[in-house]
Amino acid sequence: MRQENKPKILCVDDEKLNLKLLQSILVPEGYEFQGVESADMALAQAAEELPDIILLDIMMPKISGFEVLRKLRAEEKTRLIPVVMVTALKETDDRVRALEAGCDDFISKPFDKIELLARVKSLLKISYYRRQLDEKEKFKAVVDKMSDGIAICGPDWVIKDSNAAVLKYLNIADPANANLAEIIFKNYSVSL
Repeated sequence: MRQENKPKILCVDDEKLNLKLLQSILVPEGYEFQGVESADMALAQAAEELPDIILLDIMMPKISGFEVLRKLRAEEKTRLIPVVMVTALKETDDRVRALEAGCDDFISKPFDKIELLARVKSLLKISYYRRQLDEKEKFKAVVDKMSDGIAICGPDWVIKDSNAAVLKYLNIADPANANLAEIIFKNYSVSL
């Protein structure tokens, strides 16, 4: 169960010692820690708990971190969760593979506590904005499909956003800088 106002971090590493080290760094900083030792557990936990960030080891038995990342990005529920690849690999090819799979950042082993915390804090902000943007896009998609006309105006009645229905009903070809009050008063003989 998620503790109130504590960002949840899912750490995935097949080495228990690495998980204990991450836990000792993250928990005192106010993060809710969850550690798993396998790719399968990571995928299941991510889908169930929807953590705010995932710290994912690349080198794991059976399924690599690259493949876990691809699977996370392919699922609707987990596609927006920021993922930091935790790796001992220094090769550019490995980093490129991780970027192509959809990682958000890297941290090298052995990692520096200050760097780890800075990256986590930065990605928490990105996570928040991504989720807000995703919710806004979902809302916009619903509004665009409505048959009722909806227009959002500024204090000067200039249309800032609208759905297709309001443009159709009011016969507005170009909503850029269109003043809703002027259009209504002009076309519908309405007065205050």
